[in-house]
Amino acid sequence: MKFTERQKDLLALLPNNLKNTKDLKTSSKILLSYIIELYGMDFAKVNGYVYRTNTEILKDTEIRQKRTLIDAARELELKGYITRIAGQRVKGEKNKASEYHLKGEMLQYALPNTVSNTVSNTVSNTPSNTPSNTPSRYDALLLKIN
Repeated sequence: MKFTERQKDLLALLPNNLKNTKDLKTSSKILLSYIIELYGMDFAKVNGYVYRTNTEILKDTEIRQKRTLIDAARELELKGYITRIAGQRVKGEKNKASEYHLKGEMLQYALPNTVSNTVSNTVSNTPSNTPSNTPSRYDALLLKIN
């Protein structure tokens, strides 16, 4: 599977054990990373969950198919990574947002802790011959977060 730069940035948020697991589909890993990223926003910090429509998630994660997104959310729910309250549909209305809650140990990966996880992942993956003044993927991630 070929990843977009955005998807690579999202996957960089995952700890290595989740990034390398065969237990989750790639789309599920991308969605989980996205939810972890959103937990760093003020709304999630105050309310303890993130609130997004499928359309917003598809756009933000660059997952191409709505069916793939729904399957990824279901897999994360079934395997205990998240809980989700699906947006209620009212006849004639579209794009009702769903609530996504990280569960258990997933909360430890939510921002701002994610930054320290990304630093250790980036440092361990950075070649030793990289000049110290060369911007890293971590620098790009910090720019996006700020």
